[in-house]
Amino acid sequence: MGAVGGVVCRYCHDRHTAQDCYVPDAEKLNRVIEQWAKEGVEFAGIAHSHPNGCYFLSPADFSYSQKIKNSAPELTTLIFSVLTKADDRCDLRFYDCLADGAEVYPIIVH
Repeated sequence: MGAVGGVVCRYCHDRHTAQDCYVPDAEKLNRVIEQWAKEGVEFAGIAHSHPNGCYFLSPADFSYSQKIKNSAPELTTLIFSVLTKADDRCDLRFYDCLADGAEVYPIIVH
């Protein structure tokens, strides 16, 4: 996701997967992020899906968010969003990965 002024305005679909998990295509995504930067768009985070009923960031998600946070201290926004299906409806949750402390806080949208 890319943002201008705190508003998400760009999205790059990355189909890079391995087995049953998402593994970002770092080379492709870095090219996109570099292009966005030239256009004044800041990298804002990652959107991905989880198996049905799994609403929260996985340990791998949390670890990856911390790696991004530590490697790019200039970020003003770092959101990981999780899409899952439960009870025949989709649930989309946004986690603010720049929140103070070790926890991330969901911003729930139904």
